[in-house]
Amino acid sequence: MTASEQHIAVFRRYLEAVSGSDIDLDVLDKTLAEDVVHHGLPEGSRSGRSGMKAQQESFGSTWADRNIKIEDVVSSEGLVAARLLLTARHVGDFGGIEASGAPVEVEIMAFARIEDGLISEWWEVADVLGLIEQLGVSPLK
Repeated sequence: MTASEQHIAVFRRYLEAVSGSDIDLDVLDKTLAEDVVHHGLPEGSRSGRSGMKAQQESFGSTWADRNIKIEDVVSSEGLVAARLLLTARHVGDFGGIEASGAPVEVEIMAFARIEDGLISEWWEVADVLGLIEQLGVSPLK
């Protein structure tokens, strides 16, 4: 297995751990560096592995039946880049929008730096406008 294939395997394992009905926190311990940097977490969020685990637990209480499909993925020099499609059901408060039970699809671009077999940095950009429009809310109306 090439280094790029190994990096993609770590990335894929992380995504599988946060998909489904339950988040596999043990796999997060095996795929995230202790001091992982999540670029873009809200100000005041916990940092490191514990911060990403807390974020995923919060995510899990808001979105049920999560499935993250990798549409495209590439890896070069320790950086994995992917186009993802998240499908889920809205079951908890999201930014003041009460649970609706609505199914959603969200396109996400995600990037991960892999060092020593662990994710050391994480970036993601999601189509939040498309998401809230699926929940019946739009700031553009």
